[in-house]
Amino acid sequence: PGGLGGIAPAPAGPPRIGILHITDGTSNTFGVVEAGPPVAWTKPADIPFDPKKPFPKLIGPYTNALHVSMLDGSTHAIRRGVDAKVLTLLVTASDGQVNAGIDTLRAPWPAVTPEEKAELRDKIARNQKLIEEIDRLMQEHFRLLGGKNQGTGDLFQAEEMAARLRQIIEEMKDENRRLRGEPPVPKDFPKAVPKAPTDPKD
Repeated sequence: PGGLGGIAPAPAGPPRIGILHITDGTSNTFGVVEAGPPVAWTKPADIPFDPKKPFPKLIGPYTNALHVSMLDGSTHAIRRGVDAKVLTLLVTASDGQVNAGIDTLRAPWPAVTPEEKAELRDKIARNQKLIEEIDRLMQEHFRLLGGKNQGTGDLFQAEEMAARLRQIIEEMKDENRRLRGEPPVPKDFPKAVPKAPTDPKD
């Protein structure tokens, strides 16, 4: 049977997803991933994903990077080996949990030309000097903190000191995770936003 004006109605299928359904944000959600078993470029295929099953293996043409496009249209080269839990957050559009940021997953950019390699050596040398300065300042900082702690005169000051020390510990843990290439530990996830009703008209 024909539809309005004799045009056949659209075939039944999964409901269309509107922007209101992407409650985690378009800049926080994968739209397209350059991965999966090889297929003809004229026939791109979906990668099956079920949050209740292990995350699918993302096979791609590059060994050091995985290219993705977010739903806001931005494109990124992210590093290989990203934790499956982080990828799951980036695939799901409305679970109320947002990854710390796609920029934290950026793939390394290797130095290839002689000029780039020379620039890299220079930056490494300058970074080493900064590391030595940081080490010196940290030793002085902890020496000063120790003196302050010994000089604490009341319970309120002692509790303030404890809070400051706990903050330093958490900041150092976060920085060590970043240096090891591990994903940051999400803190204070926003509460899940109720999903908008699915409406094929969106």
